Amino acid sequence: IEGFDLSNSPLEYTYTAIHDKNVILTTTNGTLAITRSSAAKRVLIGALLNATAVAKEAVGEETDIIIVNSGTNGQFTMDDFITTGALIHEMLQEKSYELTDIARTSLFIYESHPDLISYVKEAKHYKVLEELHLEEDLAYCFQKDLLKVVPEYKNGVIRLSENVV
Repeated sequence: IEGFDLSNSPLEYTYTAIHDKNVILTTTNGTLAITRSSAAKRVLIGALLNATAVAKEAVGEETDIIIVNSGTNGQFTMDDFITTGALIHEMLQEKSYELTDIARTSLFIYESHPDLISYVKEAKHYKVLEELHLEEDLAYCFQKDLLKVVPEYKNGVIRLSENVV
């Protein structure tokens, strides 16, 4: 987008590009999901890339946990759904939870697809990203637990959680 230094491709956020800089990142879907969740006690930001770290942070809370999927343009997305399953799977390694039917279904989808790409490659948004030649971004984003950090949204700012694993 004109006027922006970087796109929303995670591969552009290299150490050289962002070291010692304030980064203002806004996305169509993620930003909306995060800000609409701001009334929650805590808002942790997770993806497949940091699923286990976020799950471990979340299980420390003595309250109900709600996982919000950002989707795409207000619509359900398969990649968010399988990521929810991954988070729930990791949380259940630490503690038992009473799951809703949709949470149990996302867990089943995740556990039934050890090759995550086999599930999401049929998704509409995946195909759009392929058409945009963003295969490298897709390959990067579907790596599980590459990162051990937990971003947390608090008072309008995203910072690393103080309880980083």
